[in-house]
Amino acid sequence: MRPFLLTALVLLLSSCASTPPQRLLPNDIAAMEYWLLEGKIAIKHHRESHSGYFSWQQNLEDYTIRIHGPLGQGSARLVSNHRGITLHADGREQSASTAEELMTMNLGWSFPVKDMTWWVRGLASPHSPIDHEERNENGLLLSLEQQGWTLNYLRHQQLDQLTLPYKLIAVRNNTQITLLLKKWEL
Repeated sequence: MRPFLLTALVLLLSSCASTPPQRLLPNDIAAMEYWLLEGKIAIKHHRESHSGYFSWQQNLEDYTIRIHGPLGQGSARLVSNHRGITLHADGREQSASTAEELMTMNLGWSFPVKDMTWWVRGLASPHSPIDHEERNENGLLLSLEQQGWTLNYLRHQQLDQLTLPYKLIAVRNNTQITLLLKKWEL
């Protein structure tokens, strides 16, 4: 009886032994709930053009988007959390009920941030009807029309087992946003 007890104890202890922590990655892109995305942004609105760098941190429904110009000139931070949505720019803070409202107040135009959280991952937003979509032979989005925006996915990149967009152009009326999605951290 003792050898059985000793074997059972060894097996029990070995099953309780801690394994080194592993980095858990979502098995599909739609499951990504926590991520950091860094890249470049170029915006053309009517005859004005601006470019800069951005950092987007997503934590479930909360996010922080930081944008700054070349050489760190000019910066803005859009924050959405349980307290609401705020824009921090030029030493002042503004709040509104939606990110789009804040952008319209400050820029004269906006894009749907809630949908963009899906679009930057190469997915159609579940919050809006799809007007048109085109996919390649691997099922990756090449173009998408949603919310009056036309999105063209010009290049993709591999991150572990996931294929994510690298270059995305979003166009609506007189506004074009070009995103280079350079660095993903999950």
